Amino acid sequence: MTETRNALIVKARKIREELFNASDASLPDVERRFNAVLADIQRIDHERSMTLEPRVSDPLPMDDTGNTRDGRHRFSILRAANRILSGRQLDGIEAETTQEYALRTGQLFDGNQFVVPHSLSLNTRAMTTDSGSAGKSVQTTVSPSLVDHLRNALVVRSLGATVLEDLYGNLAIPKQTAIAAGGWKAEGVAFDESNPVIDQIPMTPKRVGSFIEVTRQVIRQSSLSVEDMVRNDLVYAVAKSIDSAAIAGSGTGAEPSGLTTLLPVGNAQVVSLGTNGAALAWANVVDLMAKVDVQNALMGNLGYLTTPGVASKLLQTPKVAGQPVFILDDLTSTILGYPVARSNQVPSNLTKGTGTNLHAMIFGDWSSVYIGMWGGSIITVNPYSKDTSGIVRLTIENLVDIAFRHIESFGLIRDIVV
Repeated sequence: MTETRNALIVKARKIREELFNASDASLPDVERRFNAVLADIQRIDHERSMTLEPRVSDPLPMDDTGNTRDGRHRFSILRAANRILSGRQLDGIEAETTQEYALRTGQLFDGNQFVVPHSLSLNTRAMTTDSGSAGKSVQTTVSPSLVDHLRNALVVRSLGATVLEDLYGNLAIPKQTAIAAGGWKAEGVAFDESNPVIDQIPMTPKRVGSFIEVTRQVIRQSSLSVEDMVRNDLVYAVAKSIDSAAIAGSGTGAEPSGLTTLLPVGNAQVVSLGTNGAALAWANVVDLMAKVDVQNALMGNLGYLTTPGVASKLLQTPKVAGQPVFILDDLTSTILGYPVARSNQVPSNLTKGTGTNLHAMIFGDWSSVYIGMWGGSIITVNPYSKDTSGIVRLTIENLVDIAFRHIESFGLIRDIVV
């Protein structure tokens, strides 16, 4: 059954490539052939699912609270990897999640792949049972927690970015770039024709991911603490890449363009502090908000985002010299009533004139950030990359893109001296 399913997957992937390039005349036939193959795959999955435990909740939870089977187990990356390495098919919630994503999105998965219930990614480092963090987790008494690595704050989604999930194919979001204009006319005089202008925001899937290497012994023996560590690393690496791209993506290669790239020096939405940069003052943060206001964009999930260095400085900088009222309110963490987030993902190495290591600050409507996600996070288990050492590679892949509904909804300062 597994060999038949894998052959159908290969066939469906070829047909899916045809879908993206099909003409209007050939599209119905290509869709019919794709749906027929997909139906065969779903039939096989249904037959395999008859051996699974009954579903007690939505198989795609966004956290761990629902990842149990009558108290038997929660979703486990290492458990799924172990079953694949042992030549057994997935079962329980791991199998249900993978099958559910296949049904919802039309994505096709090989026998050595599975889908996690939320977006994950991997850091590239090897873990063994006799050295390093993973080895210390193979124990009889499970430690309640691990000392986690210090990480950059992930802020774009928490500020209110719009997440578009379970996408399929390229996406074009309609965008109105001009509105109809009115006018005054005398009796009997026709009004001038005025039509709205509609454009599109294109989004195409781009690969983001990484890999991690673990020994077979780690996969078979590890405690819940190493499972949590692997899960946290998976979540963080992809989330950090998405966060960083939205803020400062270069726009080169497969990386999307971020705000600091789309708003270069001299852009109308950029507040300039000086020829070589300057310290931030109260008037500057007000001007930054005004850049958005003048575009009729002072709405939505508004907030400031800057570096920890700038935030620390603003906590000590009075609005008016000599007065004990500071730019950043320490009790509410707000400026002008808008929340202020901070992250090391925001650039602090910018240059201008002779100024170096200049910091950035962004203000705007964060719901204008679109994060498109195609399907789930696919993990591929590869036991062959370093088979002589007993090391297994787990590779994560997500298909993601980032776009902005209105870049005018943001203002930027990119030359702050701290």
